[in-house]
Amino acid sequence: MSPSTGQKESIRAVWYRLWTPEDHSYEFVDGETPELGVGVCPEQRGRGIGTRLLKALLKEAQRQQLQHVSLSMEFENPALRLYERLSFQKIGIVDTAWTMVVDLGCVLISP
Repeated sequence: MSPSTGQKESIRAVWYRLWTPEDHSYEFVDGETPELGVGVCPEQRGRGIGTRLLKALLKEAQRQQLQHVSLSMEFENPALRLYERLSFQKIGIVDTAWTMVVDLGCVLISP
């Protein structure tokens, strides 16, 4: 609940989507590697919410037999440690952001 409005608020979101070579974001890897997006409200960070969301999403990607998932993150983003713990590897740089990929066939996502 929002203290100011009394309304329920979402504090987190995670998703992935496929792009095409003709229509893609700036960290496009290929047409078979979905791009991950994740967001946790600043006041909710540091509580393990992002970790749980990402693990659940990666498990679902494995269940769907995806081979890889990518993401892009700004250099100064403190979530780098989280992504590296989940086996994401840096594969490139676009402007001020890393492009990272995880090989889902080589990673065991623990609960």
